[in-house]
Amino acid sequence: MIFTAVFTPAGVPAPLIDHHNAAIVRVVRSADFSDKLAALGISATPSTPAELARRVQDTHVAWSTMVKNAGYQAQ
Repeated sequence: MIFTAVFTPAGVPAPLIDHHNAAIVRVVRSADFSDKLAALGISATPSTPAELARRVQDTHVAWSTMVKNAGYQAQ
C-alpha cells in the first residue's frame, strides 16, 4: 500500500492545517477527482492530520524494525 500526504512546516497553527485538510478532503471526495483516480486504478481515502501522524509513526517503526532486523546500521 502506498500513501501520499501533504505536509506543512512545523509550527503552522492547527486551525490553518484543519482548514487546508478540509479543502483537500472535499477535492478527494469529489466525483470528478474520484473518477479520474478510478480511471488510473487508484482509490483515495482522505484522513485527518492525527491519522496521518499515526500512519507516519507506524510506518517509521515498521521500517526501522525491518532495517534493524536485516542488520543494517546508520552511518
